[in-house]
Amino acid sequence: MSSCRRGPVRGRDVAFQLTVWLIGLAVLLPTLAAQTQTATQPPATRIVDAADTLHGVVIPDPYRWLEDQQAQATREWIDAQNTYTQSLLSRLPGREAIEKRLTDLMKIDVVGTPTARNGRYFFSKRLKDQDLYVIYMRDGMKGEDQVLIDPHPWSDDNRTSANMLGVSNDGTIMAYGIRQGGEDEVEVRFLDVMKR
Repeated sequence: MSSCRRGPVRGRDVAFQLTVWLIGLAVLLPTLAAQTQTATQPPATRIVDAADTLHGVVIPDPYRWLEDQQAQATREWIDAQNTYTQSLLSRLPGREAIEKRLTDLMKIDVVGTPTARNGRYFFSKRLKDQDLYVIYMRDGMKGEDQVLIDPHPWSDDNRTSANMLGVSNDGTIMAYGIRQGGEDEVEVRFLDVMKR
């Protein structure tokens, strides 16, 4: 794919720059560590008596209550953790410059490895101004990129994403997954690319 030919060189440049910035950040971490020693302790996390028994083995799950993302207790815990984290990170010298530079380095076009089936190429692509990957198909090496699945309109906060799971050998049926927010579960769907 022509768009991939230039990608690796740009990707290596960005990877190098990102590595340099991360090393710089690592140099600043001792300052942050010194500040955390005088900071208050992180907010406490409630432990509940929950467990499952599988094949006679008891598996404790003391943080199960955090799985309910919309529960008031979970939201309060997340807010407290974020407030504590920001109180530490906000003291880091040069944080704004680091954040700006890392954001600039990460805002690049990214094309995933294509899956070839029966003369068609299926791949994910995220443009530098997009938050989510879009699934495309190209009919032949010189064909136009055709959008199959664009998850951007699915949610206002771009927390609903899609990923390609597989393509039939004849290149007509694509399986893809939909993930809501940060959930572990993925809803599997199928798309007939000939009837879209």
